[in-house]
Amino acid sequence: MKRRNLKLVAIATLVGSFAASCTLLKDLEYTVTPNPIEQHGDTCTLRINGKFVEKGLNAKALVEVTPVLINSDGTERSFKTEFFKGEKAAGNGIVVPKAGKSFTYNSEIGCECGEFAASELKVKLLPKKGTKVMDEILTDKIADGVIHTPCMLMTDDKVVAAEDNFVRVTQHTTGVTINYLKGKFNVRSNELKDQDIADFNAWLTAAMTNPKIVMKQVGIMAYASPEGEIEKNDNLASDRANSGKGAMVNIMKKAGFEAGTQDGFYNLMPKGEDWAGLKELIAASDHPDKNIIISVAEMNGDDAKREAEIKTLAHTYKFLEDDIFPQLRRSQMTLSYDLNGLTDEELLQWAQAKPDSLTIEELLFTANTLVDDLNEKLRLFQVAEKVAPKDWRAANNVGYIMMLQNKMDDASAQFEKAAGLGSDPIIKNNLGVIARMNGNIAKAEELFNEGLSAGPEAKYNLGLVQVKKAEYASAVDNMGAFETFNLGLAKYLNGDTDGAVAAVDASSEATTAMGHYLKAVIGARTGNKEMMTTNLKEAISKDAQCKPKAAADREFMKYFEDADFKAMVQ
Repeated sequence: MKRRNLKLVAIATLVGSFAASCTLLKDLEYTVTPNPIEQHGDTCTLRINGKFVEKGLNAKALVEVTPVLINSDGTERSFKTEFFKGEKAAGNGIVVPKAGKSFTYNSEIGCECGEFAASELKVKLLPKKGTKVMDEILTDKIADGVIHTPCMLMTDDKVVAAEDNFVRVTQHTTGVTINYLKGKFNVRSNELKDQDIADFNAWLTAAMTNPKIVMKQVGIMAYASPEGEIEKNDNLASDRANSGKGAMVNIMKKAGFEAGTQDGFYNLMPKGEDWAGLKELIAASDHPDKNIIISVAEMNGDDAKREAEIKTLAHTYKFLEDDIFPQLRRSQMTLSYDLNGLTDEELLQWAQAKPDSLTIEELLFTANTLVDDLNEKLRLFQVAEKVAPKDWRAANNVGYIMMLQNKMDDASAQFEKAAGLGSDPIIKNNLGVIARMNGNIAKAEELFNEGLSAGPEAKYNLGLVQVKKAEYASAVDNMGAFETFNLGLAKYLNGDTDGAVAAVDASSEATTAMGHYLKAVIGARTGNKEMMTTNLKEAISKDAQCKPKAAADREFMKYFEDADFKAMVQ
């Protein structure tokens, strides 16, 4: 089949004029939006507002209309074919009356970044009448293609390191218990010979020579057994608290701990009758009638009646007087102290000399906070893997460093290992980064959504996916926590040119070739020639590859014949 060229004439919009010998078609008008055609996501979308003029299509004719992108190397890609027919023509198609007809045509094709960057949009017209197929007509250019600006998206996916739970200062307690005879509050000498007193004295001696232990306070809770009178037992508990304090002051004095001899070091808390302790001891016993005794201890509303009942039970059940009540007549003295962990300097020293002696939290803290060198961080995270092989954080953080070192395959294996140990959103985010960088956009989007609680990094990464899907408004919303080139690109694609410039200027790419090139594109799109010229010069001076790129970039098409532009790119 032969192909003939059909010249186009501009009449406010671009008008096609057909060869005089063609009696089936007359004039056809096209307006293409946008022009040049733009790639968004992985597609190029075409919209044509067209018109058959009066008597533009023979009443018995049918025409196939196929827009086609033709690249500078001759390769082609066709959009969908639309069918039009005259009023008396057989077959399927949109009917074009004698008076003419306006129509809207929409289609899209898949296109890769850079593909058809130097192309032209033309239209193939194939007229038919009955069984007769006429020569195919190829129009002149009706639009240019293709702008690939979304393809400027940089790879700056954000992997996340797991935080440590390192606490340098921890709170601890140690203490002793002094027991008393019934109705008494004096501390017997044999009580001070009990093992818990001996252990406390040994601990106190060691603590006074340990600079990492800071003793804070002694709290004394004193009790009476509940078979006596309430008021008497309240006073007895108070007296026992004071006698317990006196005993502890003497211990501190003998040890030479001056702070422990001061009143302010003590918090006395007399509790009176210990009903809660009674219930606890009875419940732990194996006495067959323990539930009867517990029910009395749990009586509410009439304390005098409860006391009377427990006295009666004490006569009935001798084990209460022999085994239970003596344990309730006591002062519990608890020393609170802070234990200071290793200093930063000590952590760094241990990290070199004996890293496997550090805890998982100390290793993660040291690597996360105290070390800058990536190789040293990696070494410490790998030690952490050995120290805590079931902790996902260590495996994840090894992968995190490997990503920063551009070892994606190794990092991927580490993230998968972490996923086998846990399901934290951080792991989801990091696996999403791997998926996106491998081109699996759908999987990446799924993982980023699952990992959104990992922090703003996951939202940013989801924004990168949304740029690829041409969901620019959502991308801008998700990427806003980071001032990056990609945020600037997303804002530009979303129509916010001022915001785009501000984001690029605030990013690390502000003075790079890429940063200047995008600002030149924005200048061209907004008609700001000075902005376009200044930034394009800077981009070319920093990267010579920007010269041929700009020469073919349809973003600059209206400047292709501009002398200043030509001087820069030729």
